[in-house]
Amino acid sequence: MSEVKVNKVSPRSGTTVTLGDSGDTFTIPSGATINNQGTATNFGATGSASWTTTVKTSTFTAVAGEGYFINTTGGVVSVNLPAGTAGAVVAVKDYAGTFDTNKVTLVQNGSDKIGGVAGNAQLTTEGIAVTLVFIDSTQGWLVTDSGLTSEAPAIKTVAFKLWGAGGGSASGGTDGGPGGGGGFVAGTYELSPGTSIVAVVGQGGPGGTSGYGGSGGGYSGVFTTSVAQGNALLIAGAGGGGSRGSTANGSYGGAGGGTTGGTALASAGSAATGGTQSAGGTAGSGGSGGTAGAALTGGSNTSQTSGGVAFGGGGSGGGDNVSFTAGGGGGGYFGGGSGGNSGGGGGSSYVGTATSTTNTQGNITAGSGAGGLTANSSDAQYPGSVGDGGAWTGGAGSNAGENGAIAYQIDGGAWVALSYTGSNQTFTVS
Repeated sequence: MSEVKVNKVSPRSGTTVTLGDSGDTFTIPSGATINNQGTATNFGATGSASWTTTVKTSTFTAVAGEGYFINTTGGVVSVNLPAGTAGAVVAVKDYAGTFDTNKVTLVQNGSDKIGGVAGNAQLTTEGIAVTLVFIDSTQGWLVTDSGLTSEAPAIKTVAFKLWGAGGGSASGGTDGGPGGGGGFVAGTYELSPGTSIVAVVGQGGPGGTSGYGGSGGGYSGVFTTSVAQGNALLIAGAGGGGSRGSTANGSYGGAGGGTTGGTALASAGSAATGGTQSAGGTAGSGGSGGTAGAALTGGSNTSQTSGGVAFGGGGSGGGDNVSFTAGGGGGGYFGGGSGGNSGGGGGSSYVGTATSTTNTQGNITAGSGAGGLTANSSDAQYPGSVGDGGAWTGGAGSNAGENGAIAYQIDGGAWVALSYTGSNQTFTVS
């Protein structure tokens, strides 16, 4: 065996020195130390990484053998993983303790799996440090140093479709008005396994009684953890309740849905308006007792309760059955206002940060006692008899609006339908 002893090896020309040929093996004997005073790249095949000290703050492509400190204070960051070769290592560390606020997404390279799953993964645990080693095409990149693959869970793609409820019609001898139709929203979110979803399927607005206005319908919505506006993923606004008018067929309730809910028809004074993305709809000025909509809640007429509130934030109709009647506002991201002497305004819809979104307002029926129709009734997941406003059919009777509906799908699986039950419904993303 030949032996070469030197104190320094430098390139004869250029700046690169190559040791041996492809396939050669260099053995570091026991007790020897490699003292790195520069930058080492493409090492780490034994399960460790060489950490770079430049903090990453935006999307980047990782290099095998390197570890990265990632600061997500300014927003989410995606890490494009390198092509997997057996023994390749990539490591990441939560630099500022903000992964729970702004996640890091590990983006698969081609068909390379992450934890045995053909899809991206995400890191959402505050302060986490994770080392991944590529093992083979069956499992792909596996978490090693954290010891828990669940700390880099596979993202689940959850698609939602929601129909808001219809508003109820007024009660009136010759001049009752119909309720507005509920809105429709659809959208997709990427959620971690174990995420708790609370679903609210809106109740159709009750019809008016004793000559009073109908109630607004309830919104349909999906939320994380609990029902609160700040936890909303998607909301489909509901139609407002109808009121009596000065002519046949009365005053209709505003349609639910859209970024701004529909405005109702007034018999006198100004009409109740729909909720927006920042405020509830205003109350109608005719008559008395009308209230504005609010977050998740339609306005109610306080002069006389008629029909009552609907599950999902639908406001109650009212009036005095002599000089005016009023429809309740539809529930929504922000609810519609209640009438003073008009139908109730429609509730607004909300799509948040969802992708592949649809946001369609329901319908109203002018000059007819027919209830306003819901939006997107031709959709494949539409269950039928959902979301239409209550019709006024003559006489002192009235009709409630139809209930809302929700359908969801996880990772392209079978669609699951949720119907109105009168209480919150919860499921876990898995």
